[in-house]
Amino acid sequence: MYKKETEEIQTTIDKMEADGKDPYDIKKRKELLDESKMMIPDCEGRLKQAIEKLTNLLENNKESSEEELYVAAKTVLAEVVV
Repeated sequence: MYKKETEEIQTTIDKMEADGKDPYDIKKRKELLDESKMMIPDCEGRLKQAIEKLTNLLENNKESSEEELYVAAKTVLAEVVV
């Protein structure tokens, strides 16, 4: 979501600059863009940790492979790990 947000903010900034909007407003948008960019590595790190935990959990509980929750977790993991 932060990646998508940064793209949207950058598009807004580009449009504001092209339209000659107030430099102060552009500066504030750029600050918002920087904040969003700073969140991306943190989110990616937390996602990586969650993937590792889920992978380990599934590996350690293979005897439950027929259960609905196990199958759902395996499906989610396959969708996230591309």
